[in-house]
Amino acid sequence: KHTVIRILMHCWDDDGGGGGRCSDEVNPRKKPYTFSDQRLRDLGLQLKPVSQSLYDTVKSLQEKGHLPVMPPQY
Repeated sequence: KHTVIRILMHCWDDDGGGGGRCSDEVNPRKKPYTFSDQRLRDLGLQLKPVSQSLYDTVKSLQEKGHLPVMPPQY
């Protein structure tokens, strides 16, 4: 969860500072877990990096009008 939030904040956070909250005193951040995609790769499946998948998802949602399109920051 924290990796997804960090990626999204990096792509769309205005100041790059990550002002969102991901945990609090009642619901602390959980420990991350890992898994292997070796079996999928052995079957010939090519996976996109999570950051690219998230970017593509947000862009698609913006194109369909489900998320606002933010103007570029210079």
